[in-house]
Amino acid sequence: MAGYYRIHPTLRKKLNFHRLNLFSNSFPWKAKFQIIFCRNAMIYFDRENQEDLVGRLAQNLVPGGYLLIGHVESLAGFNHPYETIKLAIYRLPER
Repeated sequence: MAGYYRIHPTLRKKLNFHRLNLFSNSFPWKAKFQIIFCRNAMIYFDRENQEDLVGRLAQNLVPGGYLLIGHVESLAGFNHPYETIKLAIYRLPER
C-alpha cells in the first residue's frame, strides 16, 4: 500500500506495539528501554504534564539510554536528568 511501510519479519518478532496512556501513573512494562521514541505527543500537553512525562520516561530508560522527541518539542527550561545530544535527541547519563 502506498504510504505505508512493513517491518521485516525478523525484526517484527522482536517488537511490541501497544496503546499507552501517557498520563498513567505507572507504565505496564517491567524492563527498561535503551531508546524511547515520544515524538510529537508532548505538544498537546501543558508544561506541567510535559515535565512530568519526561521524568517518568527517564525512569524507564537504562543509563545511557536515549529519548527522542519531535523537532518542534523541547526540554528547555524543564527540570530533567538528560544530556542534550542535539535537537530532539536526549541521553540519560550513565550513573
